[in-house]
Amino acid sequence: MILDYEQDDSTHEPDDWPTWRFRRYIDNKLSTSSSAQSYSHWESSLKESQGSLHNSHSSFGNENNSTKTMDFRSSEEASFPACEDQAFIDQESNEDPLTSDYTEESGSDDESFVTPEESEIDEPLDSNNPEDIMKYIVKKLLLKGHKGPKIVKILKEKHGISISYRTLARRRAEWGLQRVDLPLAHISTPLDPPIRASLLSSHRKGLNLDEIQARLVQETGVTVCIRTVKRYLQTLQLKLLENDVQTGKVSMDEVFEAINHARTSLLHTGIGYRRMRFLLMRQYNIRIPRQLVYDVLKHLDPAGMAARLRQGFKRRIYRTYGPNHIWACDGHDKLKPYGICVYGFVDAWLRKILGMFVHTTNNDPQHVGLYFLHLASKTGGLPLKVTSDYGTETVEMATYQMWLSYRFGGINGEEATKRMHFTKSNRNQKIESLWSQMMKQHNRPIIDSIVTEIENGYYDPDDEIEKLLFLFLWIPVFQSSVNIWVDLYNNSKRRRDYSITLPTACSPDYSYGTPEAFGTTDQLVNVPSQEIELLIAQDYPNCQEMFQHTPEWFRLIAERTMQQIGVNFSAITVGNVWIVFQQMLPSIRTELEDYTFDSSSSQSSQYSHQEPEGVGSIDEITGSSEVTCEYE
Repeated sequence: MILDYEQDDSTHEPDDWPTWRFRRYIDNKLSTSSSAQSYSHWESSLKESQGSLHNSHSSFGNENNSTKTMDFRSSEEASFPACEDQAFIDQESNEDPLTSDYTEESGSDDESFVTPEESEIDEPLDSNNPEDIMKYIVKKLLLKGHKGPKIVKILKEKHGISISYRTLARRRAEWGLQRVDLPLAHISTPLDPPIRASLLSSHRKGLNLDEIQARLVQETGVTVCIRTVKRYLQTLQLKLLENDVQTGKVSMDEVFEAINHARTSLLHTGIGYRRMRFLLMRQYNIRIPRQLVYDVLKHLDPAGMAARLRQGFKRRIYRTYGPNHIWACDGHDKLKPYGICVYGFVDAWLRKILGMFVHTTNNDPQHVGLYFLHLASKTGGLPLKVTSDYGTETVEMATYQMWLSYRFGGINGEEATKRMHFTKSNRNQKIESLWSQMMKQHNRPIIDSIVTEIENGYYDPDDEIEKLLFLFLWIPVFQSSVNIWVDLYNNSKRRRDYSITLPTACSPDYSYGTPEAFGTTDQLVNVPSQEIELLIAQDYPNCQEMFQHTPEWFRLIAERTMQQIGVNFSAITVGNVWIVFQQMLPSIRTELEDYTFDSSSSQSSQYSHQEPEGVGSIDEITGSSEVTCEYE
């Protein structure tokens, strides 16, 4: 304890002053202490510490007529109460000891951990050191939930230890007994299942407090303040800005391994640190700060980080009423030379991707019409308007949009025709800008991978067997990769942009699901799902066969080969698909070595055969001696 006193060397001798000071304290203690302590005990303690006190005092002996500040208390003196003078000084101070300079954390240092109990600490301690005993008692009192003033009172009344608030705060900092050093108690206040589910879902999506509050109102109808949302999150032991590396859940090696896996196996080499952070959170359940992701990416790919910083994208103003006002749709043909086609739907309000469909063609009106009905069944209705470019593939989709809008939108036939809007491809900017981002963030590494295999001679797109095996593997694998990219895109927050009127600084999934938070409403035209399912059953009775991307006979052979080598599609990614391709190709060639393909036209392929030994007749596999393989 630091004591301020004035000493006149002419009046008090250095050897007499500490003795007089402590004898005054002992006399006062013997007359007032509730716990009977013998005079010999205090006298012996005085003698043990007198030597160190004399040394501390004598270091100031050469200075005369000056005010001196000394810390003459030894480590053993922690069990002694403070002197009357200092106790009076500490009590008169108006400074909050819990927020003084001795406290290393801002705010209160005495948060309640468990329900306080008034029982005294009776557990034995294998130490006779007064400071260790005091530390042990203070720690137990803190774990019991007692706060600073209560601890000071218990120490004085039950243990005969007098200490000020300020000294207690300093001692706790020295002993590592601050609030941040103690284990938090589990708050067992139960929450209603709907509230709990909403909070957990919002936390997994990385929403902030305002977004969690709005989503809670939207999903449960419970209106609470931000402080209550914080309390709910504390009840569930959830943090908005978690750092799994700091808490020890993951190591830096695991972070590097996850990012390397995302870049090599998933080929996410074109995404920045913000998108990579969401990828780690959504796919690897790793929550770390953006700065840490930035540092790792800068270490792994410094050239790519510098290139992304130089690029800029100027966004156009696009005014819509709200979600499901306009659906923009278009096909993506950048991978069409390799047999992979994509058709996508996006909500124009905040460009949430409603669906991405991968197949060998995106020009078939039946496929596009079925895609549209699937989305309508999934969302529960139709948008006010669908916009697309001029093309024959949108004929059936336009028919469904106008017919269902006429039936369930409460409009006449003329108004229903305006619900389908055709425009030039370069003016369908919402979906076109999405293709640009998809190329940079997802497709470019995949195209490079395919071109590299072709250039190295590992894949021949003109070989019929290799082409069929490529489609058999790549269509479902590419669809899975697109699904991951869509999930990241829909749940990634956009930067705040004050130059546009559409929602910013939030994710498309959040704004699409909670339009009330942005002062608008959902524009969906509700259509019973039974009506949509009836249309699908009537117009597409063979919808399962429509989405087979290889002939049935080849699919059976390829699936049998996958079983032989012990591989399934759940273990195949765009990063290791070529390894599986090279493992399956020899077996399929061996099984089909006696079958010769005769490519008579660009749209169909017929083959003649001689039945090899040990292989069933091709008639048994296909039911016919001629099979036509059609693909774009």
